[in-house]
Amino acid sequence: MPAPTPIQGWRHQRSAGIRFGSNISAVSLSSTNIVKAVGRLEFAHETPPYRFRNRRPRTLSRRPRRLRAARSSGVTAKLNLLVDRLPTFTAAGKGEAAEQRLRGRIVILESVLGIEKAFDASKYGEISETPIIEALIPTLIDPSLATDGRHIVSCVVQYAPVALKHGEWDEPTRKAFADRVVAQLEQVAPGITRLISARQLITPADLQRDWGATGGHAMHVNEGFDQFAQWRPLYGIGRYATPIDGLYLTGAATFPGAGVWGASGRNAALTIIKRL
Repeated sequence: MPAPTPIQGWRHQRSAGIRFGSNISAVSLSSTNIVKAVGRLEFAHETPPYRFRNRRPRTLSRRPRRLRAARSSGVTAKLNLLVDRLPTFTAAGKGEAAEQRLRGRIVILESVLGIEKAFDASKYGEISETPIIEALIPTLIDPSLATDGRHIVSCVVQYAPVALKHGEWDEPTRKAFADRVVAQLEQVAPGITRLISARQLITPADLQRDWGATGGHAMHVNEGFDQFAQWRPLYGIGRYATPIDGLYLTGAATFPGAGVWGASGRNAALTIIKRL
């Protein structure tokens, strides 16, 4: 049996409950206060547009237009590659110095104008012909992620729209897109294609279907002037509390945004503590 995490230890002390892998199908409101109605606080990491569009109580009736206008259009894919040894990136050089450079982020693009060109295709439901790649090799930091001297090359790839103008994200489309990304990697890391022993592609469609991310957006809602910083996810509910007493939001859609660093959860927890 795995050792308890700090959060699990805390909930034992506070008689709190934690459920993993559960979707919330309804918000029970015999009153407008969840704490009074069902005797609990609800701490939601689910994407806010999905939560409120599908389960909009009377207390949100003042914001229907704003809720409908929330934008969540995912255009970012993830390609994870398992390679038999560390690839040689020409620009990084050789030896220990190269390995040190490869511990950082590897950005692959033709030019700054190439970003606009790549994004332009996604606006029309098409996959970028020359996608932008941001790669990391996490096994250089934590070798336990792979065995026998192998490495993981983890690529964030843009742009790949959740809904394609022609067809869908079937196996031929997925293979063609992954091949396109590998071909671009081959240009800057000659020989990497021969080193690949396994690969995993996660598209925006996968994020929407498997993780419940509305519109397949990895950050839950688009970044924009009206959905930015303290205004995330929407103006009026950007400080973790919602119009439903006892229902709080956290995760990538809330300030200060995405990333595995826990700041959104910490801020939301402090907000809850102040109101208890």
